[in-house]
Amino acid sequence: MNSNDLIALLVQKLSIDEEQAEGMVSEWIQHLGAELSTNGQADIPGIGTLILEGSKLHFELDPGFAMEVNYKYLGMKPIVISDDINIGLKEPEVED
Repeated sequence: MNSNDLIALLVQKLSIDEEQAEGMVSEWIQHLGAELSTNGQADIPGIGTLILEGSKLHFELDPGFAMEVNYKYLGMKPIVISDDINIGLKEPEVED
């Protein structure tokens, strides 16, 4: 999802015009930037935290959100399709 997708979603869900939605997204981005500049991190409640370390930006997922996203997979074991990493690869034909 990019900012245009978010703006379109806000227009649809909040029944506002595109200009209002653009303003909301712009304000939110400015708020996150100010939080990062001031505190070195910006919390996105229920989703996670953006953390600024030097010139690198990291995202730490909120454990509750991770559980919500991954709940249907909880307790499942991985399925090994093949231990052969070359499966599906054809050997090149050698011409005599």
